[in-house]
Amino acid sequence: MKLSLLRIAALVLSLAGSRPALAATPTVGQPAPPLTFTQLLNAPEGAKTDWPSLKGKVVVLEFWATWCAPCIAEIPHLNELAQSVATNNVQFIAVDDE
Repeated sequence: MKLSLLRIAALVLSLAGSRPALAATPTVGQPAPPLTFTQLLNAPEGAKTDWPSLKGKVVVLEFWATWCAPCIAEIPHLNELAQSVATNNVQFIAVDDE
């Protein structure tokens, strides 16, 4: 059974120690939980990942792990997708807990 993206986001954020686990699963219509990361790798100088900075963009959150073979196999496809879209309208963020 697949977890919803919001449940995965809550899990990854809680595993990363960036915020405590959510008391309840967010529902449609609720604001998204804050994005808080301990490190940004391969990001431009001054890059921000808070929702106000990303307003108006399509945000693609990819949750992955180095030990996950399907996650690794997906990287070339995501790179192709990232190269095929207007980068000023779409922000790709890959999240792991390592």
